[in-house]
This record gives sequence, structure tokens and C-alpha cells, in this order.
Amino acid sequence: MRTYYPQFHGFDISGPGKTSETIGLDLESVSSASVKDVTVRSFDTGIRIASPINGGAVFNQLENVTASNCHRGFAVHAMGSNANRFLGCRANACTIGVDIVDANNVTWIGGQIEVCTTGIKVTATSNGFADSNAFHATRFESNVTAWEVTSANVRDFQVLYPNLFAAYVVIDNGTRTTHLGNHPHGNKWLSQVSSATGSWLFERAINGGAGNPLMRLRDGVSTSGDPVTLQVEMERATAAAAFIKAVRAGNTYWQVNGLGHMFIRNRTTAPTVPADGGTLYVEGGALKYIGSGGTVTTIAPA
Repeated sequence: MRTYYPQFHGFDISGPGKTSETIGLDLESVSSASVKDVTVRSFDTGIRIASPINGGAVFNQLENVTASNCHRGFAVHAMGSNANRFLGCRANACTIGVDIVDANNVTWIGGQIEVCTTGIKVTATSNGFADSNAFHATRFESNVTAWEVTSANVRDFQVLYPNLFAAYVVIDNGTRTTHLGNHPHGNKWLSQVSSATGSWLFERAINGGAGNPLMRLRDGVSTSGDPVTLQVEMERATAAAAFIKAVRAGNTYWQVNGLGHMFIRNRTTAPTVPADGGTLYVEGGALKYIGSGGTVTTIAPA
């Protein structure tokens, strides 16, 4: 049986402890509930949203709700407990502050996650079961692990503009995770699946025309300072690794490897005479240069 539109406002619940296998507030098969100004402490699970049928516990809104000293503070579990919203909520001193399992579109705005072993944990047993869960402008303070995305089945997870205090450790094994904001080293950080094959793809799917770049990096302030506009960092000091590589149709045309050595692919014909400046190229294994006057100079033989 499903329940719609219940309201739970303005009370505190204390339980027997986080190892007690108890639940403070159980919203099983509840949809469109309003939970506001509530504190739940010392339960195995502080607040649970779940359903035995797919989509049976959806559209609930929790506002100014605190779960403290629980094994799981907030549990949003299977099946398909989608589109639940948390506004200004707090997970305090829990083993897992917010535990999302097989639920999509969970939105947490503001609030705080503090002194938890794992602040947020997101799990999906299959692709499409835990997509597009988002935490916006949330304060993370003194958690052992701020958040963990457990596998590539978790897709499009977002942590946007977190407010960080003390340790901030993350584990990201997801697909297309977006992690954006000011981090301990002052970076804007977008992270991707933590596996050997994980990469970001920026793709232009239309004709780029003549000389129109896919991407531009503009460092437009010229009044003072000596900044670096683009820096590529890698810690693998091997010939097989590469800082940067230019590839077309599976062939490498230019790269700088992990030892700082530069590779240029052989050309079968000399390049067109440049209108200005010059062109450096390799032909028959020899390093050559052609200037705007058309003169070819062999810098190093094959």
C-alpha cells in the first residue's frame, strides 16, 4: 500500500544507538511527503526512503532535517526512490551520512555533512539505477571520506560548489561525474571514472567550417603577472606515456612522451610553402625545415 502527502513537522526522535537495527523515521512506499524541522538521532538508519515496488517512494521533500549518530543518516534505497529533495539538511557523526542505492535524481541543496566516516555513498546495481544525483553548495566538514561513488554504474553524479572544512577526500568510480568548485588546491575540478579507460570527450558533431576551433582557452588579462595559460601535468616518466598526443585515424602524428621526447610522424611529401614563418617536419626519417621562401633545410639526417 502506498501513502501520499503525509506531513511530519517539528519533533525530535532518539533511539537506542547506531548498532540497534532500528529506523527512526521510515518512509517506505511514501510519496510527496513533507518532513520539516525534525531531528533523528541514535538509530541504525535515521530516515529511510524505500519501496518494494519500482518508483513507490518518490517526490518527498525534507527541509531542515538532521540525522545524527546513526549508522546511515539518510537512506534513499531501492527500488527507484527517485526525485526526492533535501533542503538545508544535516548528517552528523554517522557511519554513512547519505546512502543512495538504486535511486535517481536525488537532490541535496545546502546543508551540512560532518564528522561521518563516509559523507555520501552512491551505489547502483546496474546502469540507469542511480543516475543524476546532485549535491549543491553543501558544507563538508571533518569527514574521513567526503563522498564515494562506488562503480561506473553510477552515472552523472554531481557535487557542485561544496564548502570545505578540514579533510576532504573523495572516491570516484562513476561515469561522467561532475565535481566543480573551489577545492583544497584552488582548482576547478571536473572528475571522470576512476579506471584505466576513463576520459573526458568534448565532441563537435557539426562541420567546424574554416579555422573555427573546437575549444578556446583565453587568458585575457594583460596588465600584470606572468601566468601560464595551459599546463599539462603527468607523473609517469616513461617513453610509452605521453603528455600530449595528436592522433588522426588511429595514427599518431605528433606527441611528447613522458620523458620529454618529441615525436613527429613521417610525411611522404614536402609540406606546402608557408606564407609566413616556417614548418618543421620529418620526411624519410630526416628532420627538415621549410621557410616562407621555399628553401628546405635538413636539420638532422635519417
